[in-house]
Amino acid sequence: MGERDLKGRFFDRIARAVELFAWEPGISVEVHPGPTRIAPYSLAVEATLDADGTAATGRLVLLYDPAGGAGWDGTFRCVSMVNAPVDIETATDPLLHEVGWTWFTDALVGCQATYREPAGTVTAVTGRGFGAKAAEDRAEIELRTSWTPVLKGELDIEAHLRAWEELLYLASGTPELAG
Repeated sequence: MGERDLKGRFFDRIARAVELFAWEPGISVEVHPGPTRIAPYSLAVEATLDADGTAATGRLVLLYDPAGGAGWDGTFRCVSMVNAPVDIETATDPLLHEVGWTWFTDALVGCQATYREPAGTVTAVTGRGFGAKAAEDRAEIELRTSWTPVLKGELDIEAHLRAWEELLYLASGTPELAG
């Protein structure tokens, strides 16, 4: 068996652990193949959280390149986007960006997900309705993050999945995991 086959099998075990992960109730998840132009092995997780009528959506892409990626400091990389509606007052709070970043790092630390090379942006978007849409003011937060998970075995990915799940809850305004 060639080295590429062995490395592909390791990623297959990671992918299987993702597929078998026990997501919290209220989170619907679909797992798809990920983009292969960034890394030879990848998968994408699409999730929707409906907590008390407040939805958060997200996409988590797990990338694996046995040669490593530029800026990764490792062979794996998690890339995430989480969106959630917020009220206008929250979206215009000057501390929201720092708070959103803290949600991300606290989720990783709180779930004991060992990582390095975190990066990302926190964006708040507001929209104001006019005329017939005057009552349709809206605001949302978008967190785009990436990090290098430190994985010694395929089950180590579970702490990173739990942290991403926690980030969905925090962005939705539900401060704790349901379970």
